[in-house]
Amino acid sequence: MTAQSVRAASVALVASALLAIAAPVVARGSSPSAEKTTTLRFTVPTAAVKAHATNVGPHAMSPGDGFQESYRPRNTGPLRRQDAIGIATYGRGMFLGSISVTGGQILYAGATDNQDHTSYAILGGTGRYARASGTVQLRPISSTRVRITLTVTG
Repeated sequence: MTAQSVRAASVALVASALLAIAAPVVARGSSPSAEKTTTLRFTVPTAAVKAHATNVGPHAMSPGDGFQESYRPRNTGPLRRQDAIGIATYGRGMFLGSISVTGGQILYAGATDNQDHTSYAILGGTGRYARASGTVQLRPISSTRVRITLTVTG
C-alpha cells in the first residue's frame, strides 16, 4: 500500500469508526426475540478526522504498519467520540475501535481489504450497550463524507 492508500484507509476507518456530526437519525425496532434493536446513523466529514500513520517497514504500507485516528464532533448529539486503530496485514487491515455515544460506549472490530465499503462486528459495550452485538457499516456518500450505520441488538 502507498502512503496515499494508508491515508485513504484511515479516513475510511475513521468514518467507519467515527460517527458524526451531521444530524444523526435514530430508529428503534424489535427483533423477533424480546431483544431491542437500535439503529444509529451518522454522516462524518472526513476532513474532521485526526489520524496518524506509523510506518515500520522500509516501504510505503506493509504488514505491521498501522494508524490511529480520533473524531470528536463539534456539536453535541448522540455521538461523543470515536477512536480506532488499524494494523496492515498482507493485503488487508485489522481494525479495533470504540464509539462513545449517549448512554455508553460501543466496541467494534474486523478485517477488511476495502475500508470504503465494509462492515465491522460489534463486540459489546458499556452502559446501555453492555450486552450489545450487531454491526458498524461504512458507506461513502461523497468524496468528503461517509455514512456510518450502527445496528445494535441487546
